[in-house]
Amino acid sequence: MFMHVPKMSCSAMRPSFAVAPVVFCFGALALLIPVAARADEQPGSPALQAALTAAVTVPGARVEVVAWDQPVGDCVTAGHGVHIEVARPIDGSGRVAVKVTGTRRTGSGCEAWAWARVRVFAPVPIAARAIRAGEPVGSAIHSEEREIKAGHVPAVLSELSIADRTIGSGQMIEAGAVSAPGPRAGQPIKILIVSGALAVEQIGRAVACGRDSSCAVLPSGKHVEGTFADGRLTVRLP
Repeated sequence: MFMHVPKMSCSAMRPSFAVAPVVFCFGALALLIPVAARADEQPGSPALQAALTAAVTVPGARVEVVAWDQPVGDCVTAGHGVHIEVARPIDGSGRVAVKVTGTRRTGSGCEAWAWARVRVFAPVPIAARAIRAGEPVGSAIHSEEREIKAGHVPAVLSELSIADRTIGSGQMIEAGAVSAPGPRAGQPIKILIVSGALAVEQIGRAVACGRDSSCAVLPSGKHVEGTFADGRLTVRLP
């Protein structure tokens, strides 16, 4: 469809220099010609927002869609019946691949891929002061919303969490910077095994374990996980 543009003449305009009429004419025409919106000016639909939010792995996070590159081709990817799926979990700001399932104008199903650029924000633990390695972090933090960069996962802290390395004042406390209290991997550890009314204590060896957990290996070679307190790992068996 063509837009009718009124005929305009610049001959009536006689400024003191020659370039001005040309500039004025092009400027006036630009006001009459609609400009196509760029993809990054239309940051997606509520369905896209919901799919991105569901893919975020950071607790309590919110996602801002900075740019949405519309899929190209004859696959209709907007409107009723469109399904949007994020290709991978989102752990921070960045560029995310998105699969959109829609229909062609002929009625057959189709899939298309697109990219979304997102920013992820979440309330995270912040060091209120410098925290030394080996120091409990529970009393030296406050919560603050910050942008989460990919690969920098904020820590989920407990009252027993301790710093594995020095953390500067004002820094976000990352998951890799803290651990549960207890002996380091390879060190000997007392293990109290409790099964019903029976309790047996053995000396085992501490091994690496998940965050906020304590694990060890018994003399028999069996791996156990329990709660470390008062210099002893308590393991409760069913």
